[in-house]
Formats: sequence, structure tokens, C-alpha cells
Amino acid sequence: MTKLAVIEGDLAAIAADAGIRLVGSFTCYSDHDPASRLPDGTRPVGPDGVPLSAMEWYRGLVPGDPAFDDQLADELSRQIRDAPTDLVFLDFARWPGHWELESRHGGSPRRASFDPGTLTRFRTYLAQRGLDGDGIDPSDAAASAQVIAERLADPWTAFRATTITDIVTRLATILREAGTATGMFLVPVDHERRRRDYGQDVDELAAAVDVFAVMTYQAMTGLDAESSIHLAEETSLRARRPVIAMLQTTSDRRLSDGHDWGPTRSPDQAAADGDALDTAVRAGRLAGLCLFPGEAPMPSFDPNLSTNPVTRLEGPIR
Repeated sequence: MTKLAVIEGDLAAIAADAGIRLVGSFTCYSDHDPASRLPDGTRPVGPDGVPLSAMEWYRGLVPGDPAFDDQLADELSRQIRDAPTDLVFLDFARWPGHWELESRHGGSPRRASFDPGTLTRFRTYLAQRGLDGDGIDPSDAAASAQVIAERLADPWTAFRATTITDIVTRLATILREAGTATGMFLVPVDHERRRRDYGQDVDELAAAVDVFAVMTYQAMTGLDAESSIHLAEETSLRARRPVIAMLQTTSDRRLSDGHDWGPTRSPDQAAADGDALDTAVRAGRLAGLCLFPGEAPMPSFDPNLSTNPVTRLEGPIR
């Protein structure tokens, strides 16, 4: 799995010769370059009316801005036209939040976004459903945030989920027309928290997404292997779609550019979790397994199992 933008003919040919299937990933609402020129209204705003600051490398963007969403769709159309792959995972298809830090140990991301564009779209959403939007003022983030917290929390959550479902459906249609299946990365928390904090509702998304990947990075999240499997199974049962889990192979800061990937993770820990997750794949509890980061040495799994990762990770995702 690698960025869709780098999958081209030569790379695909080399991978095919090695028996490797290339899977693409496409970034939606994240921008790692502070100098980027983006449409107005794409930077998330907190309940105090102040744009959210970056967190480590993470700079989230606001979903639902029409100009940016058009750019996103155009860019995906361009990239998939030139990429020989039959599966693309949508990444950062969610509301802002550096979940690797903010959602640890039951935490939640900073509240967002209360920018004028989002509040205008929320007011329209309420009116279309016959709901009272009194007090939602696109020019007053603080007052609007208070009204949402006091009496519109449920519609706000539903609006945010609908916003994500709409763009995922639009992008999935582009991929489907190109003969490509759609995957989607999910934040590794339970369904209700994921829907509330990040707008990812797998009940809604299942109609557009062919396979989900729950980002169960064990050191970052504090999840053990069984908890990782449980999150994936919860998603699979709700969405009736194949779900893969992640195996975090290392938290080495030399590979993370110094960012916090969780406590030190030994090769033995990674191998033990790998054995448990691999067993879950074989038992049908998971549809597949993805190792992160790809630059790290692959841990040694149970020697009684195949040592070839391409043949070992059997199932819908290979």
C-alpha cells in the first residue's frame, strides 16, 4: 500500500514481477504543508473562533467546503486515470482530529469546526429537516458552539456524519467508474465515538465502501491484539463489509521523524501481536492485515506459518 500518486507503470511492473499487488491511498482532509494555498474555509476553527493549531505533523482540514471538495474529486479523477491499481483507500476522510494523541485513553479531539462555511451549511441542514436553527450564527463561532452544545448536539453529530458520507460516496463513484474498488481508513475507537468525534458512520458508509481498515496501531492506541480484532469485528458486523486491521511493527522515533508513536515496542511484542492477528485472519475474524510502517523491518512470525507475507496474508485483501 502506497500513495496513489506514485503508482505508475514502471512501479506496477516491478511489483507485478515480484508477485506484489499495489494498493493506493488517497488523502482527503489533511494538509502537512503550512505554506499550502487552499480555498478559504478549509482551516478548522475552534469554539473560540480561533483556527486550530497544528499538532505534531497533523493539520486537519474542514470537510464539506464546495470548492475544496471539487478540487479533491478532480485530483482523484486525475490520479486514478494514470494508476494501474484496482483498490484505493481513502485516508483522512473525517473531521479534524489528531487521534493518535487526542483519542488515546478515552480522550476526544478538539471541537471543530465552527468556521462560517460549516455553520452556514449546518443551518441549511437544519432547515431542510424542519429543525430550529435559531442561534446558529456563522459570524459568531462562540455563540453557535454554545447553542450546539446545549440543544443541537445530536443534529450536529448527524450533520457531520452526513458530510463525510457524501464526500466518500462522491469519491467512491469516481473510483467505481474507473473500475477500482474503494477502501477507507477508520479511526480506531468504537462506533459511537468514531461517529461523534470524527463523523465516520460505517452504517451509512457501507453503501459506498467495499473494504474498511481500522487503524489499530497498538503502541499509539494502547490496544492489544484482541482489542484490535474486536474493533475490526464490530465494524464488520455493522457494515457487512470486509475489514482489515493494522499491526504496528515499531514506534522507533527514527522512522516517525521524532513524533510520538507510543511507548517503545520491541520486535517480540510486534511478533506476538502479529501471530494473534494472523491467526484471526486464518479464522475468518479479519479479512486481512496491514503492517505499519512499511519502512520498518518485518517482525518474525510463528515459524510454523508461511514466511512469505504475500501468501500468508490470505483473504479478500492480498
